[in-house]
Amino acid sequence: MAKKETLISPAGRALYPKLHEPDTKFKKDGEYSVKLLLTEADAKPLLEMCEKLRQQAFDDEVAKVKAEKPKMSLDKIKEKIDIAELPIKPYEDPETGEETGEYQINFKMLASGVSKKTGKPWSRRPAIFDSRNQPVNPAKVHIWGGSVLKIAYSVEPFCTPALGAGVSVRLEAVQIIELVSGGQRSAEGYGFGAQEGGYSHNPTHDEEDNNGEYEDADAGDSGDEDTGEGDF
Repeated sequence: MAKKETLISPAGRALYPKLHEPDTKFKKDGEYSVKLLLTEADAKPLLEMCEKLRQQAFDDEVAKVKAEKPKMSLDKIKEKIDIAELPIKPYEDPETGEETGEYQINFKMLASGVSKKTGKPWSRRPAIFDSRNQPVNPAKVHIWGGSVLKIAYSVEPFCTPALGAGVSVRLEAVQIIELVSGGQRSAEGYGFGAQEGGYSHNPTHDEEDNNGEYEDADAGDSGDEDTGEGDF
């Protein structure tokens, strides 16, 4: 079997990242995942690749069934093979339900399992790096929705009786370009753009002016913040 090619996505905004620990809600073996928002131009090459590979998986299955059942017509064979939804699709605003012009890509990695060859259990997690390619400890750095990431991934076509012909994009590694963590979204995460000539906040200047005067008043606010991971 040929080794799968590792591809790198353009930088995009993360939605619902599950990169700190695997999600076991739908898969008992656990699954790491992240949805990435890309512009239409950035998403187009991957969309075209997925469409091509899905069609190839469909055609290969048709040829396989035809070889096994030569008397069955091609039309009848094609009717029996489903077409699975692609892992990339237009992104809809959750409030309005309207398409934003961006595309959402679903990257996934199975966290554990049992080897079919050896019968031994295995486990894995996506490698995580900062913008300078230094490894990041996922136990200390939690990636939240709104972070800007690049994803290393591979594309895998499939055809199964349950799902039909389709394509998966397999999560391999993550590079953090801009980190949002601890429940704090960036201004861009809220949709703000920089404005020239307006108010400019200087945190260092505030600390010098306050000189700790408001420290006690602010200390009680931390308990009100939502600290759930991947809340977008």
